[in-house]
Amino acid sequence: MSYLELLIDHKIRELSGAEFKIAVYLYRLLEGQKRVKSNIRHIAKVTGISWRQTQSALKNLAEKSVLGVKSTPKGGTWFWLPAEVKALAKPKQPTAQREDDKIPAAPVKPAQSKGDMPTQSIPVESPSLAPK
Repeated sequence: MSYLELLIDHKIRELSGAEFKIAVYLYRLLEGQKRVKSNIRHIAKVTGISWRQTQSALKNLAEKSVLGVKSTPKGGTWFWLPAEVKALAKPKQPTAQREDDKIPAAPVKPAQSKGDMPTQSIPVESPSLAPK
């Protein structure tokens, strides 16, 4: 499962529109990478989000454990996927199923044809169409 699929499957309800746009952009950059370096102005320009809103969204994404974010003193910011996101991406190992843990299948009854269906006549009174 890709990181983008994880973002959509597990985090989409928690994110604002700006947070989602930024997360999608950075997740795409992070595919196959341990971390990437960028800056807020570049992310704002690429996503069409204001600088201030981009800064706020990145802070929120870090608080929600969607992205790891670390500013550097010389400028630029490092981004990475938190361990929690990486753990979701790993395929789960199938566990061995014991014979007594298996659920027996319910017996299937053959479908009945219309001729086999019980019928019942119900008398219906219809209003008279003739004038009174």
